Amino acid sequence: MGAREPAKLTGLSVSATIGTIAPDCARISPMRAYHDLGGLSAGAVPQEEHELQLWEKRVEALLVLLTRKHILRVDENRRGLESLGGEVYHSLSYAERRILAMSNNLILKGIFSVDELATKLAQIDRRQDPLP
Repeated sequence: MGAREPAKLTGLSVSATIGTIAPDCARISPMRAYHDLGGLSAGAVPQEEHELQLWEKRVEALLVLLTRKHILRVDENRRGLESLGGEVYHSLSYAERRILAMSNNLILKGIFSVDELATKLAQIDRRQDPLP
């Protein structure tokens, strides 16, 4: 078997290369997902320090709070990040990916609905005063 075309799954493009199956079917190469960059040549990693913006700090604080209160677990957060889809995953910053995955997980758990989240975001957009 060789490379396959990306599959369409609920509107998301899932790219994966299927490995070769040995004649005795004893060995199958694992599939690599879009977020699995380990071992790939990606160039130098920027090492400069940068100050996190307040909203980015709040995303991390919220994740810590939800984890410590046992509302979300580490494996749920990882699954949330890994299920964003390649195009979305690579188009967002680290904190944006985390807040999106967190929101999706909270919606799936019934903590709030999509409509409730949309209503709250619209309220925030209408605010005249900036957040602290």
